[in-house]
Amino acid sequence: IHVDVMDGHFVPVITLGPAITQAVGRFTGLPLDVHLMISEPARYAEAFAKAGAHVLTFHWEVAPSVEEARVVIQAFRDAGVEKVGISVNPDTCQEPLAELFDEVDLILVMSVFPGFGGQKFIVEVLDKVRWLRAAGYEGWIEMDGGVNAETIASCAEAGTDVFVAGSAIFGAEDIPGTIEGFRATATERMHV
Repeated sequence: IHVDVMDGHFVPVITLGPAITQAVGRFTGLPLDVHLMISEPARYAEAFAKAGAHVLTFHWEVAPSVEEARVVIQAFRDAGVEKVGISVNPDTCQEPLAELFDEVDLILVMSVFPGFGGQKFIVEVLDKVRWLRAAGYEGWIEMDGGVNAETIASCAEAGTDVFVAGSAIFGAEDIPGTIEGFRATATERMHV
C-alpha cells in the first residue's frame, strides 16, 4: 500500500501522519510504501518506522546534494526501515542520484508534480527511467502519478518495476479486475 504523506510545506496539501499510517498498516496487513513529501524527512524517520513503514522514500529536492541525501538515508536506516527510497520530481535532474545507487533500494520517479491526485502523466519522465537503467541502477524504479491502463505499458518498457496508481484504481468500477489488468500489462511489457 502506497501511503502519501504531505506536510503543507514541501507540497501545498496536508495529509496523514504517523498515527494514520500505523492504522492503515493494522487495517491492511500489507507492506507500507511510505512516500514522504515533506520538508524534514530525517526528523520523522523514527516515527514512520515505528508506524510500520517497510519502504520510506524522501525527495531529493529537500536534500539536494549527495551529502544531504546521505544524512537522510542514514536516518532512515538508523530508524530500522527495511527499504529506503529517494524521489525526483518531473523537472529535477536525476543524474546526481548515480552517486547514491548503492545506498538506496528504490528510486521513485514522479510523473506528475507532487501534491494532487488525478494529474496527467508527463511522458518525458520515461527518459529518466531509461537513463537510470542505462547508468546501471539495478534497484527498484517506482513510477508515481498518472499511472493507468494507457501509461503502465510504457513505464514497464522503460524499466519501471514498481507502479503507484491511485485515481486509476480507486476510480474503477472493478478494483480487483483493474489491479489484475495492470499487473498483467506491466509483467508482459517488462520483458519486451
